[in-house]
Amino acid sequence: MRAVEACGVVAQVAKLCTREQVSCPEVAVTMELLRRLLRLGEQMKIQRYDQSERLRQMSRLSREARAAFALLCATRLLPQYRRFYDRTGQGEPARLEELAKKLWQHLLSGGMSPEKLQHGAEQCLRLVPPEEDGWEDDTQALAEDAGSALAYAYRAAATGDARYAVWASRRLYDAMDYFVSQCETGCHYDEDGRLQHPMVQAELRRQTRDAQDLMQFNQVDELRKLCSRAEREADHLLKVIKG
Repeated sequence: MRAVEACGVVAQVAKLCTREQVSCPEVAVTMELLRRLLRLGEQMKIQRYDQSERLRQMSRLSREARAAFALLCATRLLPQYRRFYDRTGQGEPARLEELAKKLWQHLLSGGMSPEKLQHGAEQCLRLVPPEEDGWEDDTQALAEDAGSALAYAYRAAATGDARYAVWASRRLYDAMDYFVSQCETGCHYDEDGRLQHPMVQAELRRQTRDAQDLMQFNQVDELRKLCSRAEREADHLLKVIKG
């Protein structure tokens, strides 16, 4: 049953129960099952990366929330940079992690001027592994995405420009797309197949969820919770990618 059909069934049952004043346990159980079916239908919808829609979402957020969204995306990718370092000996993961920590602290309590934030972005970009030093298929693309996403987060904080938050989310989407293209047989030339992969779909849903959660960006404790959630998701993502 499609989500739209399930929604219609739930509405019809609700009207019937109201009109007939039905409140028996069997009806209550049926209603709950239908609600669960509706939620499942929503979850099964194929999400697509729509950059224009993401920009509209970011435009509705506050300046600080845009930076937080970009930083949530970067946080989920950070362990991939260390994985690249572990594989090649290139890069400075401790430095990149420290830069992420400083930006979180800025969003929680302030203290960095726009000039310092722009300098932070430049530092992130200098840590992106250069391709001329060689290419490591399994890890380098994701390490580049991690450094670039963090640079975009810094620039979002420095300027308030919603586009930087969008570009950070794009780097994370591209990272998942690249990983799937490398690890799944037959997906390299199958864009729709990669899009429907559970890892890509999960990340697109996380981004939508983050944007919704940040609509109410006014409590430091809530931001700390979002940070902790992104770090847990980063650890889980690392385990999945490492296999």
